[in-house]
Amino acid sequence: MGLIASSMADMGSVRSKAHPTKAWPVPHRRRYKVVLVSLMLVLGLLLAIAISLSFGSVALTQPEVWAALNRQGSRINQTIIWDLRLPRVLMAIMAAPVFMWLLYRRSGAITRG
Repeated sequence: MGLIASSMADMGSVRSKAHPTKAWPVPHRRRYKVVLVSLMLVLGLLLAIAISLSFGSVALTQPEVWAALNRQGSRINQTIIWDLRLPRVLMAIMAAPVFMWLLYRRSGAITRG
């Protein structure tokens, strides 16, 4: 029994050296790339939000959108932003990951047969 336990302990030590299980710390260059890509994705999301809030049947400029978000400016613009466009944008942001998850699950089922 002692021989089996010692051989299993040796296998564990060899495996841990060959296949490290720690994901972090990430090398410096890779961490830089992860931060850069994340920052670009966040900036892209903010740009998409700004564009989607300004375009519609009533076109609003960015200063008008910003004023409406701060509860200043025209009451009509505030209603358009707060009651119509902002809820749609926020719902799209929340629904997109769910749709991507469903698409991922469905595509896996299709490829497996």
